[in-house]
Amino acid sequence: MPGRVGASIFEDDPSFDDIKGVQMQGIIEPVKKNKQGLGAAGAYLKRFAISHDKVDAMTFIKVQYRASFYRFVPHTLVYMDNGVSMGFKKELEI
Repeated sequence: MPGRVGASIFEDDPSFDDIKGVQMQGIIEPVKKNKQGLGAAGAYLKRFAISHDKVDAMTFIKVQYRASFYRFVPHTLVYMDNGVSMGFKKELEI
């Protein structure tokens, strides 16, 4: 069963008045070992210049790092911008 999660993305700023970013709610679910999942895992390994030779990327990650690949599926996105007004939030359509 997928897990419910929340996440925030924002640029840290020394002035509280200038903080802006996105808050999200959604679920985390395992990535399937199909063409799309293998492509995502392969891109991850390539991004960090990790060679996985003859084994597929998802198997390599599972064996080498004892980890599984997951994806975040957002259900709610909220834009926040204290520069507009303190505590300004606007829900965005997905």
